Formats: sequence, C-alpha cells, structure tokens
Amino acid sequence: MSSDKSTLPAVPATNEVAVFTPPASFEVVDRGAAETFKFEVLGTTFVGIFEYIGTLTSDDGEMFAQAIFTGPDGKPYSIFPGANLERALKRLSGGEWVRITYDRDIDTGKPSPMKSYVVERGM
Repeated sequence: MSSDKSTLPAVPATNEVAVFTPPASFEVVDRGAAETFKFEVLGTTFVGIFEYIGTLTSDDGEMFAQAIFTGPDGKPYSIFPGANLERALKRLSGGEWVRITYDRDIDTGKPSPMKSYVVERGM
C-alpha cells in the first residue's frame, strides 16, 4: 500500500467515518518468483514473451544472468542463459514473443558441452 497520503481524500473534521475507495483497476508491477525453465533434452522448446534480462548474485559473489519471460499461460518464467543464449536475447526488446529451441550440444573440451539454441522472434 502506498504511503503517499496526498492521493487520499481529506479526513472529515467531524466524527464522521472516512471511507476510502480503492482504484477500479491495478497494473501488475511484480508477479513474484518466476518458475525456472530448463533445457535438458535436445529439441526442447520454450515459447513466451521476453520481458528483460537481470543479474543475480550468488552467496559467494558470483554474478549471472537471469532472463524473465511471460509464458502463454500468463505465468512468469525464468531462464538462466549461457553466453550464446544471452547474446541472442539481448537483440530482443521487452514485450516481444520469442521461441527458443535447444538445438544441439557443442563439445568445448570441458566436462559438459555448451548448449546451442535457435532463437526466433515472433512476427
């Protein structure tokens, strides 16, 4: 609730009871925690509305990207993109539909391969 009292009606000087009517509509500014979407199987596809890329910091101080989306079901989703997916998502604007498909694995010589994605903008 807002603490800005300038938007509230004046309280009567008498012993009358003041009744405050809330606005008829509200705009969502935060939907709470997003469900994490993971690409674990080749061919997995995510479709949603791209919102933004934020940065989270782990307990040990490591910073990493978190991409936020609204799914077709209206729920918030997050994806923790690697460098390649993050680069592609930075080419999008908030509010654009996107389809992300886990396309293939690329051997980098490390214990786990790098995931490659096809990222498509809705037209």
